[in-house]
Amino acid sequence: MPSNGHVYAINYGNNTKIGYSAEPATRIKVIVSKYQLSDPLVFISDYHFLARDVETLVHNYLIESFIGEEWFDVGFKECIEVIKQTLNECLCWRDLSEIKKPRVTLTPRTMDLLNNICERRDSIHPLVSNKVRVLAELIEEAHKKECKS
Repeated sequence: MPSNGHVYAINYGNNTKIGYSAEPATRIKVIVSKYQLSDPLVFISDYHFLARDVETLVHNYLIESFIGEEWFDVGFKECIEVIKQTLNECLCWRDLSEIKKPRVTLTPRTMDLLNNICERRDSIHPLVSNKVRVLAELIEEAHKKECKS
């Protein structure tokens, strides 16, 4: 999947959808039609060779406000500021392949659950998926690095 294009934001009410597209005008029309939005606020960034990665960074930054399907409970102005700041910081980056989109919403509750899994990793039932074990190991490793600094 190509990562170049534009980062866009569509605001309706108190919610903002953040995405990226090589053809943002077409994508926005689809979203407006899908959600039956009337007169949403729209922001489209300049073209960027790492638009998908910028979108991922913005999503990660705003994860506490995540609602679902790339919608966030964030004001339009704040969202645009985060996008612009992220774009400015990424102007010289060439490889953001390490950035991964979270598969779960990392709310404080989710982090508590994951920390609980880490504490009980050795006693986790053998039928628990390997993904949970790997996630627990990654969190434990990150926690050890955080404690060292």
